[in-house]
Amino acid sequence: MVEVEIKGDEAMIQILAEFSKRNASYVKGIPKLTISLDESPLWILGQYLTQLAILFGKTQ
Repeated sequence: MVEVEIKGDEAMIQILAEFSKRNASYVKGIPKLTISLDESPLWILGQYLTQLAILFGKTQ
């Protein structure tokens, strides 16, 4: 198994945002998650983190 280090730096967040915008139609298949092309990289990251919280039962 190959380990991949995930960094939370600005460059990684920008890459995540660009990937998400390119694949917005596929991302929309995730319940309650739509990536708008005009949103900031930090907003997109926040949406993913919210989905992880929902997935793991950490909602308020």
